[in-house]
Amino acid sequence: VNINSPQVVINGNLVVTGNSQSIVSTDTAITDHTITLNSGVTSPNPAGAAIIVARSLNGSSANVSIRWNETVGSWQITNNGSSFANIVTSAGISSVSADTNPALGGNLNLSGHTIWDSTTNGTALTLSTPGGAGSGVFATPVSTGSPVELVTQSKALAYSIIFG
Repeated sequence: VNINSPQVVINGNLVVTGNSQSIVSTDTAITDHTITLNSGVTSPNPAGAAIIVARSLNGSSANVSIRWNETVGSWQITNNGSSFANIVTSAGISSVSADTNPALGGNLNLSGHTIWDSTTNGTALTLSTPGGAGSGVFATPVSTGSPVELVTQSKALAYSIIFG
């Protein structure tokens, strides 16, 4: 059946069966808040499911995609169509301390908090505005509870000149 009309309205459910469905449009707006992939599978698909962005018809640019890889239990991304990198595993990490190689992509704002080692209940580091050639970095040993300012190079030099 071929319908040649500028608009077709279906009041009710549309069921399409077959191995392939194609929608050819310039822009597609989907108002549903959930899109389900692999619906109706009876056991986990080892390949998972993916959303693929085809980048060129002639194959000169590799497809990019985001996928769930059931075999490794991880969300993965690719920017070349063949090498995938894990972005979130099903287990995830319970805290930043579980990351064995954490890295910041920007500045760390302590927002008035301290840095300390919870495994040894050791010294805490705090930051404040430096004054009078001070460092503004204080170490507070748990044993004394008294903050001690870490010395700057200029203060160390002055101390060595005065006290030899």
